[in-house]
Amino acid sequence: LLSVAVMVMALAGTAQVICYVEPPSTNSGIYDFTYATVANGWGVNDLTIPANSVNGFMAFATDATAADSLACNAVTSDVNGKIAVLYRGSCEFGLKALNAQTAGAIAVIIINNVPGAPQGMLAGASGASVTIPVVMVSDATGALLKAEIEAGTSTAFIGSKTGNYPYDLGFYNKHVLRAE
Repeated sequence: LLSVAVMVMALAGTAQVICYVEPPSTNSGIYDFTYATVANGWGVNDLTIPANSVNGFMAFATDATAADSLACNAVTSDVNGKIAVLYRGSCEFGLKALNAQTAGAIAVIIINNVPGAPQGMLAGASGASVTIPVVMVSDATGALLKAEIEAGTSTAFIGSKTGNYPYDLGFYNKHVLRAE
């Protein structure tokens, strides 16, 4: 029985997916998020596999419209090789992510435009063509990170942390990385 319990814990530990803002950010830490999966119609890679994780600078994805970083049209800001950050609203999640991917983004963070927890994301008509990680964070998280993202000084890690952080220990709940 003990052997079975240890094996189950080992398997569960390898499936941990996080969205982590990295130091030296004053807002570094793990944030609540939801992420796109193949089960919801997306073409994304499995984030529970450490090789599919991404790490990079965050940059707002803007298009040629007056709307605030919605990315419902072709992205005109420089997100090439970066994690594109944009807001929920006006068009399907899949279209937003595809526009960011086409502009060279390595991942997408969608900031919820309504108060509360991040929501699940359906792929829509374009999501099956998206192969980069797509996550959603709350409006409060987006507001907290906005100035850092605009300054281009904040990096994030999205994916399975297994093997990436050698000292995965903590005393307080907010410092411990746990699976959903």
